[in-house]
Amino acid sequence: MIDESVIKIWLKEVTYLRSGWSFDFAKRKDGLHVLVNATEPDVCNPGEEFTISPGFRVPDEIATRQQFFDWILDTCIAGIQTHERYEAFRVAGRHWRDPHAAMMPAFATSFTTTQYGGP
Repeated sequence: MIDESVIKIWLKEVTYLRSGWSFDFAKRKDGLHVLVNATEPDVCNPGEEFTISPGFRVPDEIATRQQFFDWILDTCIAGIQTHERYEAFRVAGRHWRDPHAAMMPAFATSFTTTQYGGP
């Protein structure tokens, strides 16, 4: 497992070229977390935005810089974008895949402002 000081250094290198996105660090009871702050258009309230900051527990298996950045890109960012894509895609005005439904994968259901989870 990587040390929190290393995570903080690596996070300073990260940029995601989308307006309203940033990355932070948090130490919680269950381990080290990367917080992905994302401001997105609110599909339920057109013309408005909302910000979420889900926390992703850094997996113990991550040991290298490359693994860390791959995990942020392929798990953290991809999970949020998939959730938002599911929010926005509708057929006849209804969710095709409701990202908040109980049977959806964790990446789709655990992104709220009060609940922290990770895929």
